Amino acid sequence: MAKDLSKQQWHGIPRPEIPWYPSINEASCIGCELCYVTCGREVRKEAKEKRDKSQITQLRAQVEQQMAQKTSQVRMQVAGEFGEKQFLVQLWNFLEGRPYDIVNLKLEIPTVMGAKEKAPSFMQFDVIPTETEDVLEFLKELRDLILKNGLVVVAEQKL
Repeated sequence: MAKDLSKQQWHGIPRPEIPWYPSINEASCIGCELCYVTCGREVRKEAKEKRDKSQITQLRAQVEQQMAQKTSQVRMQVAGEFGEKQFLVQLWNFLEGRPYDIVNLKLEIPTVMGAKEKAPSFMQFDVIPTETEDVLEFLKELRDLILKNGLVVVAEQKL
């Protein structure tokens, strides 16, 4: 066991009054852990914690930058006759097994009888990824499905 010298004097000076312990300027610390490695008593764990925090911050910034380059939500507005085409069923089948979803879907039909008589209706929905995918590639195929059903894309807005 190491001898406790904290109560003894060193050349007549009380040891606690002598600033001979290493000190770190926190503002200058880059988290390289040199102080942590060379200390031997692991009293500089702050350097390791700072490095870990710095790595997490860098990774978060990288992910945020990658996500900023992707389109993560698009609102689509579609008009046409939806009744007999079973467009919602086709849309559901179209989404199956893909990393995308349709949310906030609103279908406006003037009247139920009007829909049966093929009156034009309006649909609005948002396309989102369920993973980290960009929705723009998916939108090309979705537009094709809309056009194949004789519907019209009225508006498309990145959110």
